[in-house]
Amino acid sequence: MSTLAQPANSPSCLSPKISVGGADVTKEQPNHAALVSSVATAVNLAGTLTVAPEDIGKPADILMVGMYSTLAGELGNANWEWPLGEHFVPQLTGALYTRAGETWIFWDGQLSSLPSTEKVSQLPETLDIPVFEGDLSTAPGEFFAYLGYRLEDGTIHYNGVEPLHFSVGNAASIDMRNSSTLSFTNSAGHELFSTVCPQ
Repeated sequence: MSTLAQPANSPSCLSPKISVGGADVTKEQPNHAALVSSVATAVNLAGTLTVAPEDIGKPADILMVGMYSTLAGELGNANWEWPLGEHFVPQLTGALYTRAGETWIFWDGQLSSLPSTEKVSQLPETLDIPVFEGDLSTAPGEFFAYLGYRLEDGTIHYNGVEPLHFSVGNAASIDMRNSSTLSFTNSAGHELFSTVCPQ
């Protein structure tokens, strides 16, 4: 995203990482995974960010935005006490949050109020970013996480239309893979960096 808040392409990319299980057994999950509540008791979310070559060595703020909607598509307030929110990304409905340091807080959707999760004095070629670790078994619904970085000139690089995404169900839940609140079909102008990193 340019300093004028206009979408722009970037060679940056994100490899989302979703895993479930405790310290004894951890099982990797694909992006867009549909988890049942019994395995969502120990969820670990992270991403590996590959920095655009021209940005390596520059100072930056690491940014995170999360969205949660209940199985009924309502704005949600899960047991970890994220407050309610609304609006920001077109085609998304749900409560919006951002991470300021280690704490997830309500976000009003304004780029000017987006706090830094972490400050990096020099961006490396790749950066592992922990997003969340904990129990989501009592919060059935759909979760999205957008990760990126903001340069000193205000340019933001983030994972655009393909966020870290998964759902948590329960015994009476529906298959969220067929009723996502995120539309992947209308992505023109919104993909700000590739989600598939070259190997």
